[in-house]
Amino acid sequence: MRRMNSWVIAAAAAAIIAMGWSGAGRLGTDQQRPAPETPGLSRAVGGTAASLLAASALEPALAAAGPGTSYTTGTAQLLKAPGGAAVGTVTPGTPVTVTTTQGADAQVSITGYSSAGSNAVVTAVGERIILANVTQPDQAQRQLGAQTKDSYGTVWTQVTLSGWVATSALTSDVQTIWTHGRQVYEAHCSTCHSLYAPDQFTANQWPGNLQAMASNGGLAGEDLALVLKYLQTHAKPQ
Repeated sequence: MRRMNSWVIAAAAAAIIAMGWSGAGRLGTDQQRPAPETPGLSRAVGGTAASLLAASALEPALAAAGPGTSYTTGTAQLLKAPGGAAVGTVTPGTPVTVTTTQGADAQVSITGYSSAGSNAVVTAVGERIILANVTQPDQAQRQLGAQTKDSYGTVWTQVTLSGWVATSALTSDVQTIWTHGRQVYEAHCSTCHSLYAPDQFTANQWPGNLQAMASNGGLAGEDLALVLKYLQTHAKPQ
C-alpha cells in the first residue's frame, strides 16, 4: 500500500476533526453508556490501523480491486494520473467506483456533496462525513452537478471526484475495515471510561466529541482518521 508521510496523515486527520460543529459539546460522565460488545473483537489491540489491516489472517479480504465498488482501507492518496502527483486524500472506508486499473493503480470516482468554499467532499447535504479532501483544487478532476440549499442557507453542490489510487489500498470487504475501526476505538478509548456507543451521537457531533478524548487515549494520525470514520458511519441519524 502506498503510505503517506506521517505529517500528511496527521494533517488530514486534524482537518477531519476540525469539521466538527462547535455545538457538538464535550463528553460528560452522565452521558456514558457501554457500547454493545461484538463477538471476536479484542480490547487488547496494539499497533496502528494499517498494521491491523495488514495482519496475515486478513490478507484474503484485501484482494486487489477490480471494476465495481471498492472501499479505501485507510487514508489514501488521490492521484491525478497513475503514479502521478497527489491532488487529494481519501478517508478510510470511502466507497469508490473502480472503472479500470493500470499498473499498481486503479481509476476511481467518488460522489458526494461539497459546500460553497469547501474542498471537502462529504456524504450528504449537511452531514459532515468526509469522503475526500482536495488538496490541489486546480489540478483535481471534478464534475459538478445539481445545487441545493440547506436550512441555514448554505449552498451545496453534488460533486463527482475522479482520480487514481493504489489498488493495494482498496478492498471489497468494507466490514473488515469497520471491524478494525472498532478494535482501534476499543483499544484507545476504553482505558479511561466505558465506551460510548457509535449511535449515541450524530455524525456531526462525533468530530468534536472525539477530539475531546483523542489526546487522552493516545489516538492520532491514521488511527484517528479510521476511528472517526467508523464512528460517524455508525452514528445516530441526523
